[in-house]
Amino acid sequence: MYVGILTEQGKSVHDADAFPYACERVESGTVEEQAEFMSIAADSADFTEFAARVVEWFYSGDWIYQNEMED
Repeated sequence: MYVGILTEQGKSVHDADAFPYACERVESGTVEEQAEFMSIAADSADFTEFAARVVEWFYSGDWIYQNEMED
């Protein structure tokens, strides 16, 4: 589970929802975020790699990872 900190405080996203949530946020995000998203798509070998890289990139900011088994 990804838990928001700083500007994302109060938000949490379960692992299974991490990719679709990131896509939704990027869709309404900045031009720079959308460009990075498309760059990741262009540089990915397949969809699985793309999804993993988007999750890694999107949650690298104001998010921390918490193992869902710890809840």
